Amino acid sequence: MNDISKTVRNISHNLMPIALEKYGFKTAILDLLKSIKAANSLNVEYLIEGLEQTKSWPQNFILSTYRIIQEVLHNAIKHAEATHLFVQIIELENAITIYIEDNGKGFEQQNLDQDGAGMKLLKTNVDYLSGKLEINGKPNEGTFALIELPIPKPTDA
Repeated sequence: MNDISKTVRNISHNLMPIALEKYGFKTAILDLLKSIKAANSLNVEYLIEGLEQTKSWPQNFILSTYRIIQEVLHNAIKHAEATHLFVQIIELENAITIYIEDNGKGFEQQNLDQDGAGMKLLKTNVDYLSGKLEINGKPNEGTFALIELPIPKPTDA
């Protein structure tokens, strides 16, 4: 029975990361970046502006945005073999702009159409949030992802 409890707890934490639930969006993102840096010996630079008043944002928006950032970072680590990441997340008046750049091996742009499950999930999540996604890379020159997500207006309860 103990193994089942651990499995359920792990699934639950994967669905809603503890840092996201307990400390909020900005702290969870910072925690994610620090853990990536520590676990992968990467040089990770970041600039985060805003994200102070996210409690009024819908939970599905927060979780989907977190997952989008997580997936782009995962791709940079797993596929790009990057040694340096630059992450910029800026909250504007009505949107969040996410820019992630790596110095990895890049890719042929036409291969982006032959993407795997992770890239399809990324596109689906961005579409779900009515956002825009641009990914660009060149062999041996790294890759960047630019994501723009409109912040949903709070609904009256």
